Amino acid sequence: MDTRFLQSLICVIETGSIAGAARVQNLTAAAVSQRIKALENTLGCTLLLRSGHKVSPSDACLRILPRLKHITAQVTLISGDLD
Repeated sequence: MDTRFLQSLICVIETGSIAGAARVQNLTAAAVSQRIKALENTLGCTLLLRSGHKVSPSDACLRILPRLKHITAQVTLISGDLD
């Protein structure tokens, strides 16, 4: 599982839209959507509920969100440990 994909999911949840997350991460909306779809396929569940241009986290996503944030924070700390 690519932690950049996890970061994209977190960013989508924080911004409330795939387009917003794409702007923040300097990616295309299609790239962010593909990352989310890859995570959904890997985990075997729906992570985002899509309604027009708005998205919201599913119940499954909300259950794992604290762990996802912890994982991404730990990866960031690893880079800092090497500096």
